[in-house]
Amino acid sequence: MRIAGIITRLHQAEKAYFLQVEGQETTTMDIIFFPNEDIFIEEGDYVEVIGDVEEYQGKKEVIATRVTIK
Repeated sequence: MRIAGIITRLHQAEKAYFLQVEGQETTTMDIIFFPNEDIFIEEGDYVEVIGDVEEYQGKKEVIATRVTIK
């Protein structure tokens, strides 16, 4: 799945980033990203996210394999 949008919420915990991205064509999506190296993103950044959709506690979320600032 590919999603593009603005980061509206961002939280970092150890090696994981929890993002909420609001896209133009989709509703707001929760995204989890486990980067192999440090990344520098912040709320308000326009990003493209590539990953797989999974269901967690009855809610869909994206497990990102790549997050790119556009």
